[in-house]
Amino acid sequence: MAPLRSIPVPVRSLRLLAVALVVWCARPAAAAADPAGPVLTDIREIRSLSAQKAGEALPVTVRGLVTRVTPFEMFMQEGPDAIYVWQEVRNPAIVVGDYIEVTGFSHSGQLFPIVRSSGIKQLDHRPLPEPQVLPYAELATGRGDCQWVEVAGAVETVHQKPDGSLLIGLLYDGALLKVEIAHLDPAQAARLHGARLRLRGVVNGLKSAQRRLIEPIVCVEASPGTFWVERPGPTDIFSLPLSSATTLGGPDGAWSFREMVHLAGTVTCQPSPQLVFVRDGAQSLEIRLVQPATLAVGDQIEAVGFPGMGIIQPLLKNALVRRIGPGQPPEPRRIRDAGQLLDLHNEAELVEIEGELRDLSRRNDDYVMVLTQGGQLFSVEFTAAQVAADALPLIGSRLSVVGICQIERLTPPDANQIVAPAAVRLLLRSGEELRVLSRPSWWTPVRLLALVAALSLFALGALGWVWTLNRRVQAQTRIILGNARQQATLEERNRIAREFHDTLEQQLAGATILLDAIDNAMMEQPQRARDNLQIARAMLRHSLDDAQQAVANLRNNDLFEREFVPLIEDAVQARLAGTGIPVNFHTEGNWPELDSRVKQHLLRMVQESVTNAVKHASPGRISVILRATKDGIELQVADDGCGFVVQARLHPGTGEFGLIGLQERAEKIGARLTIRSAPRQGTTVVVALRPDAAFSAA
Repeated sequence: MAPLRSIPVPVRSLRLLAVALVVWCARPAAAAADPAGPVLTDIREIRSLSAQKAGEALPVTVRGLVTRVTPFEMFMQEGPDAIYVWQEVRNPAIVVGDYIEVTGFSHSGQLFPIVRSSGIKQLDHRPLPEPQVLPYAELATGRGDCQWVEVAGAVETVHQKPDGSLLIGLLYDGALLKVEIAHLDPAQAARLHGARLRLRGVVNGLKSAQRRLIEPIVCVEASPGTFWVERPGPTDIFSLPLSSATTLGGPDGAWSFREMVHLAGTVTCQPSPQLVFVRDGAQSLEIRLVQPATLAVGDQIEAVGFPGMGIIQPLLKNALVRRIGPGQPPEPRRIRDAGQLLDLHNEAELVEIEGELRDLSRRNDDYVMVLTQGGQLFSVEFTAAQVAADALPLIGSRLSVVGICQIERLTPPDANQIVAPAAVRLLLRSGEELRVLSRPSWWTPVRLLALVAALSLFALGALGWVWTLNRRVQAQTRIILGNARQQATLEERNRIAREFHDTLEQQLAGATILLDAIDNAMMEQPQRARDNLQIARAMLRHSLDDAQQAVANLRNNDLFEREFVPLIEDAVQARLAGTGIPVNFHTEGNWPELDSRVKQHLLRMVQESVTNAVKHASPGRISVILRATKDGIELQVADDGCGFVVQARLHPGTGEFGLIGLQERAEKIGARLTIRSAPRQGTTVVVALRPDAAFSAA
């Protein structure tokens, strides 16, 4: 929709010409439109077009009743639908109430699609339709745009515009609705403040470039049938009965909210031209002015405005003020305990309080100080113009400030829905009333931070020295423990060897003799029994061989005396002796001395891997790779045998105790075991060990 208009005056010519220029630039699109295309005849259909589609200058022929007209713009309504018409081709004879036919083209508009007229025909003259009564919420969404409506309420603000029209703030549906009134009789305009009006007009509004309604405005022509004064305002608003600040709001208040009241008091502070604080007896009050005023502290004033609710206490809004004369500046209320600032009686009150400065920050052109007293924090705000930068107090200073107390935040409601002040701020009245009572000690936060930094560096150095010393002690401890463990391991090996010799070998030999006897004695199903006993005898003999080999290995002290690489080579050659299977050895890196326990487990894992390959894989070749790097050691045993499915063998139910034993040994020394195999693709066993696990006495 087009920008807000009222009556044709020279002051608005530039804006109208600008809109005309925009529409004129769209003429080529209109000229290019297909005159044979479908003609839009329904207002609702036009307004439902998208902005892009409406911008294609579609042909339009619509009829409706004129509800508002100016030299360049026109509003027309047909039934419940209304639309804005830009008079690219004007008909000066058209007036409000004419029923007309408009031909032209569609345009995207600023909120909804509009019509650019190329011809206007007057059909007849009719009464204006019954207006709609829309809630403010619907007006604010833009859905009531261009509609003929009726609004009623009390006038809170009145502004004279340069073109002679009036812009009033009307309390409507709980909100302040802007209404533009043109051609109002001066006698009626004189008593609008505080009056109750009933008005009929067209909904317009302020829009953004993103096609959003910023604020609705109702445009009214003060003509018969559009403007009624249901209750006139006072001839002199300052002649209203004088009230007191204590009577504002509440169940016992003498004045209800949104009714004009007349107050008087002494100015305690004026932070801005349209904000003033006054003290009315024992009660202080915040007054928000509708027009700027210049007042001095101590001035006796009268104010007429409308009560409203601040964050928790009443205030006076949209007020007009009149200065009665000068007076004595009021004394601030002395606050001994910062907790008293949360008292509701101190809201909007001029107070004086002391506190220690904890923080000072700048926010645009304002400063914010955080003070503390008795563990209670509160903030003090002032402008850069009040206190020079070189006069700002230092952190840690003890200050005395005089300012207006304002509640900044409330507590959450309790079970009875009662809230209370939770935080306050002070608006400093002047720079002279910010006094430094005592400066901070030499130990400022900056100096304390420097001292803490120096002590921290010293502590870090000491910790580093302790850490280095501890590492050396741990290294020596590992050497001592390694030697002790090696001696204990030798003794334990000999003990186990004796146990194997005295128990396991004799038991297995006895079991073999017993099975031979049973095999000779059994007569029933002799062939089946013989087969089973042959298998059992082979198994027992295999166990006997393994036990004898284990005894020999345990009694062999070369594990602790020889280097690891030759030890592995000899062990592998011993396992492959007589098999005819060739083996390739490959070593990389420098091999340091390993922990004896780690050396033992690695040897057994290599032996087990080679044994498994010989027994089960039928390999043509076996390769053993020993690799030592700074990241650890790695042993790899690979064969080109038949291979197997790894996951199917790695659980106890399969009877594959060799693979399970490899896993257990890897876990004991903290190694990572990897087995890669697949049917007919050979098998690779990789054991990787970190340096800390390889060289420590685990």
